[in-house]
Amino acid sequence: MHRSGTSALTGMLAQAGLDVPDDLMDRPDDVINLKGYWESEGLMQVNDSLFEAFGLDWSSSDRLPVTWGTTPKAVVWRRELIHQLTQTCRGTHHPVIKDPRMCVLMAGMRPLVNAAVVDFCFFVPIRHPMEVARSLQAAQGTSLGRGLALWIAHVREAERQTRGQRRLILSFNDLLREPDLVLAQCRTITHPGDAGADPIAQAAGFIDPTLQRQ
Repeated sequence: MHRSGTSALTGMLAQAGLDVPDDLMDRPDDVINLKGYWESEGLMQVNDSLFEAFGLDWSSSDRLPVTWGTTPKAVVWRRELIHQLTQTCRGTHHPVIKDPRMCVLMAGMRPLVNAAVVDFCFFVPIRHPMEVARSLQAAQGTSLGRGLALWIAHVREAERQTRGQRRLILSFNDLLREPDLVLAQCRTITHPGDAGADPIAQAAGFIDPTLQRQ
């Protein structure tokens, strides 16, 4: 879910040796995420184009039709998604992909996951829903009710669609208070190898608890 520590987690994983896309979102004057979003600009655009096709956007993404994953629009989106990931992750061994939109789009990714062409593992950071809603309200002007509805939809789909997959459900508070422990847990399921990986303590130092708001 948005505002749940996804950027902090992805940045830490990047410091630990995982490969981020080569088209990271560049927001140098952004005061919301001072350490960056660690998010693919192209992937965000591909996902937003799908929402637009259904007359929605990220803030109404919980209103996707129940059977959207089997529609012609979903077929086009999957094709564009594969092309985008192929481009941004070319030459990488352990790419880490972050876009909170993927939570509610996981049903449409099911054919890719089931095909086992890529060895996926999933990280699902969980933050208290009222903290998330207040953070969205402060950052985007989203109403508390809308923020809570988004939290429910994102967390529900992220949990449901990753059952039976290699995954780690982690606490936002643990990420802030014990980032070294969280990183050690992440490494047990990613097996990225040691080549080029920074020591855990150094990578965990990316987390700055003073940046927590709401």
